[in-house]
Amino acid sequence: MDAIATAAAVAEALMVETELAGKVALVTGGGAGIGRAIARALGRAGALVGIVDCERKSGQEALKLLKRDGSTAVFMAADVGDLGQIERSVDHLRRRFGRIDILCNNVGVLAFGTALETSEAEWRRLASVNLEAAFHYCRLVLPGMLKQRKGAIVNIASNAGIGSAPDNCAYVTSKHGLVGLTRAVAMDFAREGIRCNCVCPGPVGDTPMARWALGLSGDAAKARRELEARIPMGRMGKPEEIAEAVLFLASDASSYCTGTILAVDGGWTCA
Repeated sequence: MDAIATAAAVAEALMVETELAGKVALVTGGGAGIGRAIARALGRAGALVGIVDCERKSGQEALKLLKRDGSTAVFMAADVGDLGQIERSVDHLRRRFGRIDILCNNVGVLAFGTALETSEAEWRRLASVNLEAAFHYCRLVLPGMLKQRKGAIVNIASNAGIGSAPDNCAYVTSKHGLVGLTRAVAMDFAREGIRCNCVCPGPVGDTPMARWALGLSGDAAKARRELEARIPMGRMGKPEEIAEAVLFLASDASSYCTGTILAVDGGWTCA
């Protein structure tokens, strides 16, 4: 049975690679963490990848890794809180590769605070980066996808987008909005060959966001142990595990999925 299972897994991987060969994918926040893992997974599956990130160093490092993998990729520095920079990143990728077949809205920022503790500036920052940027990217890539009569959009929300968490008012709200955007785009363009789905990660280790959040307590190791004790699987996720879910939703392996909200969270949302 092990040999059969292994053969099936290899066959499935080869099928995904064949499906994505030559496809053009844009990944926001692709310079580090989950975004970097997504960009590398898409590249290994044969896609031509455009990495968008506001951090030039991280973006260039991700680009080097993709090229080391043998992938074709470009890096575009952009602050997704700026519509003009969003537009330029989309235009740049289209000029380079001619079209955009896959969009992954991964970029996100985290802040803590209740409704009373969240400043207007912080509220607007999270809304701009976590939700409005995804809307703008969708609006910009949809016309090309409609001409092709095919396209896949995968938004990265959070388990906070299908539940809640204390002291996370702005983050929870922005991620719930991203889930709503996913469903709205899926509904509006399903008959035109456009699929829009959403991955909701639970706590994921080995990312800049996780390291920052865990470090706030002053004892990151203890904070991690306490967090993992709350996860049914007893551990934090890996960026590559989120990337595999994105790969599935970006490929024709999920051809009958649209409007899907996929929790990849170690059982967090069913606890």
